[in-house]
Amino acid sequence: MRNLRIHSSLVILLILLCAIGSYGGAIQTERTSRSTEKQPDGHIDKEARFVRERLLLDFGWRFHLGDAASIEGDFGFGSRATFAKAGEAVGAAKPDFNDSSWRKVDLPHDWAVELEFVNMKDDDVKNHGFKPIGRRFPKTSIGWYRRAFAIPKTDEGKRLAVKFDGVFRDCNVWINGHYLGENLSGYSEFSYDISDYVKYGERNVLVVRVDASHYEGWFYEGAGIYRHTWLLKYSALHIPQYGTFVTTGVGENAARVNVETKIFNQSESKAEYQLSSIILDEKGNTVGSTSSQLLGLNGQEQETLLQQITVRNPEIWSLESPHLYTLVSLVESGNEVVDRVETTFGIRT
Repeated sequence: MRNLRIHSSLVILLILLCAIGSYGGAIQTERTSRSTEKQPDGHIDKEARFVRERLLLDFGWRFHLGDAASIEGDFGFGSRATFAKAGEAVGAAKPDFNDSSWRKVDLPHDWAVELEFVNMKDDDVKNHGFKPIGRRFPKTSIGWYRRAFAIPKTDEGKRLAVKFDGVFRDCNVWINGHYLGENLSGYSEFSYDISDYVKYGERNVLVVRVDASHYEGWFYEGAGIYRHTWLLKYSALHIPQYGTFVTTGVGENAARVNVETKIFNQSESKAEYQLSSIILDEKGNTVGSTSSQLLGLNGQEQETLLQQITVRNPEIWSLESPHLYTLVSLVESGNEVVDRVETTFGIRT
């Protein structure tokens, strides 16, 4: 009887979770980068509050096939000057488009694998798993995705971005009817800053049109948003994506670590900041650090800082012993850490 009650409670809990997940505003949080305060001895306070958030946007999408040969079958795409005016999207790209009849899907999603096999003498079709994807199959080579979510008012002042780890293939992206851009490769990640287009405390709609008509390889490649999608939140004063670059030089009993760090002030006013760079070994011990002087950066400007750190008796990276260090980059402004980025690297001759 006790096991039955536990089982019933779990069922109720699952039902509630599904109900939450079915609402477009539900986002799974994965806070991967925390604020870090340096202690007098150079160590890092791992209990400090978060300053960056990476939120999983994989759940609660709506999906429908389009049609490359029909404007009506492709939800009006191309029927008007689609990119003529900001915020005036057409058809399924409009935020108020009724997608209630579309299928619910979670990411990663590949619609090609769901299609029936086709038996035809065509090397491209054969090499791509005998699936009806490509120019010969206009009704099954276009896919539309829509995702509604909420942004709390407390996020005003932060920078927000959407990041796609992989979409196959050519895709167009909109947020709230504003066209963000196009990505042409199914094998490259990409992101868009959506800070100027989101509605805080309201419903926001992200739309992706995917065109898998053209191949990139000679093997099965699939079709759709086949990797994770993220909502990123960070300070207006921050290190941009891939904004750190590390090189090393090895001498006698020491290594010189050269660090290039880009700092971007994406606000409208000047900001004062200090950059601290801390190197940790694989056990989390600090093996070297340095800090810049207090610097000023005008609004909407970016600069690159060069720093050098010495690591005594370094563990040299090799195939047999692939030891990695972690560079922790801290941007401090107004007596608090406003951004934190980690970069792994190896020291080798």
